[in-house]
Amino acid sequence: MFSYTTKPRYLILIFVVLCTSIFSQVPPVIPGNGALNDLFADSGLPPLLGPFGPRPPLAPVLEWASAGSNAVIDSVFTIDVTAIPDIMTYESDDVFVPIPDAQGGDGFDNSLTFNELIKWVNTHIDSVLVHTQIFIPYGVYNFSDQIVMHSNISLKGAGSDKTELSF
Repeated sequence: MFSYTTKPRYLILIFVVLCTSIFSQVPPVIPGNGALNDLFADSGLPPLLGPFGPRPPLAPVLEWASAGSNAVIDSVFTIDVTAIPDIMTYESDDVFVPIPDAQGGDGFDNSLTFNELIKWVNTHIDSVLVHTQIFIPYGVYNFSDQIVMHSNISLKGAGSDKTELSF
């Protein structure tokens, strides 16, 4: 048997559960930008069915325009990984040698190129003032080792259907 003090608790619990299930279909909103669903309404994805009928597909939380950095980017330094300037060097057997250009296709391991380039940028460019973007042109780039990233450095390909990193 319920006492007078337990009835309101159960009613509140039921109300919270109902509201949660109804409002879980509300589209994500970024302050000042409105609902993100409007950006992706014509994406070709199937509509979602919710308690209020069909609605556009849910959008990703953020767009990928500034992926790799959450900093306010005032200055961007871009390096094409297939045309690295000779001034960018690394030490090998007590000798400084130019970082080799990355190569797409089979038969070339790009691990050394990417890791040494990222180390060089981290050492020589002030990452507080400048965001460095390493541009990777069209192609498939092979790796035998991981890429070790540092703050305020991002990798940017020619497109999701054009640049592939293969580990």
